[in-house]
Amino acid sequence: MTATVKSVMSSTPVTITAAELQLLRNAAKERDALKGELRVVTVERDLLLERLNRPLKYLQRTSARRLAEALL
Repeated sequence: MTATVKSVMSSTPVTITAAELQLLRNAAKERDALKGELRVVTVERDLLLERLNRPLKYLQRTSARRLAEALL
């Protein structure tokens, strides 16, 4: 069995086999799964950065306050 699909890059139809079509569908599913995983990893990274930056910001505020007190 073959399928005819329209090429994205040109207006010329391209004929592919059922096996090739299945490979394309599998690749699209894998791509979608990887996009979902990337979203999760990105959110986890952002949350960890927030947790890391919170004490650093506190230290910066404390240091700035101590410096200001020393200058007065």
